Amino acid sequence: DLVVPGLFLTLLAFMQIKRVEKEIEWIPKLVSMFLLLVPYYSFLTIISIQEYIVTELVVLPWIIMIIGTKKIISKLMILSYVEWGFVIIVALILAIDGYLSHTIYDAIILGGLAVISILSGFYFRYKSYFFVGIGVLVLNVLLQTRPYWGNFPWWVYLLIAGSILIAIASVYEMQKQGKQPKAVSKFIEWKNRLLVFLKTWK
Repeated sequence: DLVVPGLFLTLLAFMQIKRVEKEIEWIPKLVSMFLLLVPYYSFLTIISIQEYIVTELVVLPWIIMIIGTKKIISKLMILSYVEWGFVIIVALILAIDGYLSHTIYDAIILGGLAVISILSGFYFRYKSYFFVGIGVLVLNVLLQTRPYWGNFPWWVYLLIAGSILIAIASVYEMQKQGKQPKAVSKFIEWKNRLLVFLKTWK
C-alpha cells in the first residue's frame, strides 16, 4: 500500500520549494505534483470501482497533470504541442474504450466528457479541448447510431457523395465566373470572422 508513503513523498517534495532558489522553484513543484499520482493510483487499487469508469479514472488525471505543468512552466511554448498530443491520446483511449465496451454507460460518460471539454475549451479559449471535444462528440454519436446509418443501401451513400461533389463543383464554377451565391458569401464571411476569433485562443 503506497497511499500514505506516496502522500509523504509528495509533502516532502513540496516542502523543498522554499529551500531552493526562486529560479528553480518549478522543479519541486512539478515533482510534488506528479508524485500525487503514486497515492492516487494506489488508492484506485484498494477500492471497488465500476468497470465502465476504470479507464476514465486512469487516464483523466494526466490531463490535470499537463494543465498543472503548463501553469508551473508557462514560458515553455512546446508544452502547447505536448498538450495537444496528450488530449488527443486521452480522447482516443476513451473513445476506443467506449467502442469496445458497447455499454450505454460508457457512451453517456464519453458524451458528457466531450461536452465538458467543448464548454471548458470555449470558456477558457483552448483550441485543443474545444476541437478534440467536438471530434469525440461527433465520433461518439456516429458510433452509437451506427446500427441505423450502417443499414442504408450503398446507393444512398453514393447519392450523398455525388450531391456534395456536384454542389462544390457548381460553387467553384460560379466563383470563376464572378457569380457567388449569397449563401456562399455569408458562409465565407462567417468563416473569416471565426478564424479571426480563433486567433485569440491558446
